[in-house]
Amino acid sequence: MKRVKIVILLIFINIHFGFASKAKYIQAKKFTQCKDFKNLTTDFSELVTVNEKNGVKMSGSFTVRNEIKGDMDMQLDTRRCTPEGRQCSSFTNNTITSICDSLKKNIIFGDKMETLTTPSLTCFPLKPGKYVISDFLFDGSSIQYLPIEGHQWSVRALIYAGGKPHTTKYFLGCIEIVFNSHAD
Repeated sequence: MKRVKIVILLIFINIHFGFASKAKYIQAKKFTQCKDFKNLTTDFSELVTVNEKNGVKMSGSFTVRNEIKGDMDMQLDTRRCTPEGRQCSSFTNNTITSICDSLKKNIIFGDKMETLTTPSLTCFPLKPGKYVISDFLFDGSSIQYLPIEGHQWSVRALIYAGGKPHTTKYFLGCIEIVFNSHAD
């Protein structure tokens, strides 16, 4: 009887995910520095994205105006929109702490960011200067099983430093990303 239940469960999972697991591709529609913030520590205005079949490729440069001490946190405000993007509503608000550790462990993105930047994007302190990114691929496979099709998505990433307990956070930068997903 136990084997029958397991077989039925496996068949259900296969049917359910077999239909839902069509390859999904991320298509970036917008990747810009937030317009409502000026003269921040970081400037992301020179980054560009190109849609690839297996993800979104980013190239260009970003500038760090002042030394960044302490680890960074990123607050992600995600909004789900109609397919044309005319109406949006709040979907999730998440915070990624210790971005440095996440970058080293390759948790946030598909490629190791530190190996694709010149000079190398190492952990802190992050020195002032221009950092060039060469063909960084955000691998969309990490979200391929999420029910994201049929909507346009808007994500605002607010980046802070000094987020450790008992320290004052300071605002570093903001990036707005608009994307959608489609099946193969």
